[in-house]
Amino acid sequence: MDSNKPEFYFQNLLSMPSNNLTQVNLPNRATGANSKKPYVEFYGRYEKNKLSLSITGGGQGQKETFEYVYNFEDSKAPVIVTPVDFLRLRLDDESYFVDNRLLFNAYKDSGIVTPDGALSSKVFVAVCEVFFSFWKEKIVIAELNKFSRFVFRIVVLPLSLLTQGKIVYKRQENEEDDSEELFEDCFGNMATGYSSSPTVNAKFFSFDDEAFTLNCKIKKDFYRNLGVGIESFSKINLPPDKVVKIGGLEWYFFDLTKSALNFDTKGYGIYDKLYSAYQFLSNLSGLSVQDRSVLKVICTKRAQAKIEVLLDENLTLEQLDEMFRRAQGNFNSRMALELLITDGARDIIWTDYVSAIRHFMNGTYFGRDFLVQRFTCVLRSKLWDWLKGKKDADNFFGKSQFCLELLTKTESGLNMNKNEIYAYKIGIIAGKYVKFKQINGEVNNSTKDILTYSKYDREHLRFVYKRIGIGLSLSKSDTADLSKAIKNDTPQEEIDDIQANDDYSYFFYKGVFENLT
Repeated sequence: MDSNKPEFYFQNLLSMPSNNLTQVNLPNRATGANSKKPYVEFYGRYEKNKLSLSITGGGQGQKETFEYVYNFEDSKAPVIVTPVDFLRLRLDDESYFVDNRLLFNAYKDSGIVTPDGALSSKVFVAVCEVFFSFWKEKIVIAELNKFSRFVFRIVVLPLSLLTQGKIVYKRQENEEDDSEELFEDCFGNMATGYSSSPTVNAKFFSFDDEAFTLNCKIKKDFYRNLGVGIESFSKINLPPDKVVKIGGLEWYFFDLTKSALNFDTKGYGIYDKLYSAYQFLSNLSGLSVQDRSVLKVICTKRAQAKIEVLLDENLTLEQLDEMFRRAQGNFNSRMALELLITDGARDIIWTDYVSAIRHFMNGTYFGRDFLVQRFTCVLRSKLWDWLKGKKDADNFFGKSQFCLELLTKTESGLNMNKNEIYAYKIGIIAGKYVKFKQINGEVNNSTKDILTYSKYDREHLRFVYKRIGIGLSLSKSDTADLSKAIKNDTPQEEIDDIQANDDYSYFFYKGVFENLT
């Protein structure tokens, strides 16, 4: 467990379970953001030295939010926002029970909510103050600077539940009113009818929009069309205890021959996770064909109540063998493929990332020119930070080189052609030159200008070389060793005329940061 990750740090000190209600015996059959909620939940966030707790509900005919915010920088009293005295919550008052008693009634009897399901501002503030006191007792304020953001939720339960049985969900008798004869559904289970509700967390088809359902069938007719009976319906899910979050997406790993098998997937990025699963299966599998494992990998993107399946692949051990012969995992493989995720100003784009993983799994190759162009965009977005002294450049080029080895054919992946070698060597010279200027205190505005051109085609690379020569002649320091190194690094061949206008920024900066940092 990595204590430097905020979720591990806070969960350990605050004794927080993972964000999975089912695992702590709190069933939740809500199917979307607009569904009635079984529990009173506060949403917490720590960000930029501020801790906030909030809950949203209906006020006087419109949505209102209670909020409790404490700023650790000024250490003043918390800011409390309660625009109304009572906040109406959309609580499920008929489906959740404790020892055959409605959970909603337990909330009412304990004074957490009013008979009409409203939360008072006094109860909200009281809960927040208790949690904040617990936070200050367990968390070292000085250590909070290590973490930029952490989100969590607090489930408020009636005190009487501490000594009573667990909460259970009970479907109402009129929810499924099919009166069909017993039949065998598509899963081979004997069923008595069809559901009229959407699945909880595995929306494999649109359920209630005729434009997006099979044969324009909705609700019960939708499940009748698929042959999914009530008895099978409740078992359709993506198990929340098996989800692995990587790069903002949710990943699932299953062994199709041993469905109950739980993977101990290690590592940080998708490459390391897949390799860990591969090693795990290799150690378990027998020699017979029947015993050979098949790894199912599912990648989903969750947007509120909707789940979009981005990738669904079945991989035999033979396929996995072929995949991992391409490149040997090392330190650079950690989060390497995640470089292809585009984190824009408004949205995150996973298209290139998922496409690269699909190529990797299917045994096909990605376009090298595209990858180089993509990595050039990434490095330009980070360039100013690197030039200010941040040490991420080596990490970036190590990961990008691993991607080139993994996703392109060996003979054209890592190997540079003579034009790229020219740019790379000019970059080596530029890196050594700028470092020399820094060590001797001769850095001025024009020194780093050679590292900030928008494009490094042949003309700009020649100009960089020329500027370095002029800078050396004007230096007041001993330049003998640097001049000798530049002579040895000077490329022997020029860039071809036909490709003189191409951008070689990636290879130029690779040379720069190998010698500057």
